[in-house]
Formats: sequence, C-alpha cells, structure tokens
Amino acid sequence: SQHMVYYSAEDARSQIYMLVTAGPYSIETTESTQGARAGETIRVRVRVNREAGFRSAVRVTLQTPRHIHGLSAEPLVIPADMAEGTLSIRCASPLGPFNMPVTLRGTSLDTPEPIETETQYELVEAN
Repeated sequence: SQHMVYYSAEDARSQIYMLVTAGPYSIETTESTQGARAGETIRVRVRVNREAGFRSAVRVTLQTPRHIHGLSAEPLVIPADMAEGTLSIRCASPLGPFNMPVTLRGTSLDTPEPIETETQYELVEAN
C-alpha cells in the first residue's frame, strides 16, 4: 500500500527512532466491575503477569479521575515471588460519580528505572 512517510530530520543521524514493545509485566483484576457504597471497603484481587526473567516486586496504586470523590486506598505491594494480592479501596461520602473507570497502576520496585503498567477498573453505585 502507499502511505505518506514523514521525517523528523533530513539527515538520518539526526532522526528520532522509537521502538514500542509490550512491557515485561502486566496487571489485571479477577473481576472487571464492582459495586461501591459509602462506608464500605471494596476488595479487588490484582494479578501480576510477569514475563520470563522479570523478577520484581510490584506496587499497585489507585488513580482516580479528579471529579470522582470518596475513594482511597493504601498501595498494595505484590512481592516478586507472588502473583496476586488484594487492594482495599475505602469508600467515603460523598461518593462518585462513577461515569468512567478508575485506574490501577503497577510500578516495578526492583528495577533500575520504574516500569509502569495500568489497567482500568469499573465501579458502579451499589443499591
């Protein structure tokens, strides 16, 4: 097929090259959605999927959009020799609105530079 090719510079030695690959690990939750109610704690099972040779503990933190209120969680550390842990999310009042997912961010702890990965987690208002 034909497509336009754009250059960052005329001289090849001055061009910028990027190689984008999958990271050495990912995180996922055992369920994708959970109900939230003020005054309760949500327990989210988090699994670390490590590639062969990646042996680092991973810190999992809760990242919430600025407009979603009432959620907090202490960071969860999943040691290098374990694959799962439970993140406890506290729900306070006022809570919500839940019109978009929250983000669970994994950060490697035993690497020269932190390596981050994320997964989305959907919360809905429980009845």
